[in-house]
Amino acid sequence: MDPFRYVQLLLKYRPRSEHEIRKRLKIRGYGIEEIEKVILKLSRLDLIDDFSFAKYWINYRLAFNPKSRFYIEMELKKKGVSDEVIKEAFETFKNIDDKELACRLFEKKVKSLAKVKDEQVKRRRVYAYLLRRGFRYGLIKELMQGLFRNN
Repeated sequence: MDPFRYVQLLLKYRPRSEHEIRKRLKIRGYGIEEIEKVILKLSRLDLIDDFSFAKYWINYRLAFNPKSRFYIEMELKKKGVSDEVIKEAFETFKNIDDKELACRLFEKKVKSLAKVKDEQVKRRRVYAYLLRRGFRYGLIKELMQGLFRNN
């Protein structure tokens, strides 16, 4: 399959970073020259742009599978987006507040655990849930103290 056609198929599912595209083409066995030609063509056609991809990824994460800012930054770095681009992309989302997001997720998880009678089990599950989403221990601890003070 033509490398450009292959990338078009990838981009039908979701936007990709330049690094992701290079990696996928390399795995498929395309040579460096072919990869460079495809990347150049994609750039000329505005089909790849790490800044747009970073904004898309942040928006997606906040809307559908909320994670902390730290977690999203790590994901973007793993996808090959530079620190400068990540910082610029986050600047377009001024309303991101880890504490507010963690509080929302915390409340949602506590509601889902309403039938759990054992407070230790409830506490452990809520803690693990928030930790997996990249929130700091101190923030989680603060939320947990509030929950168990109210009970």
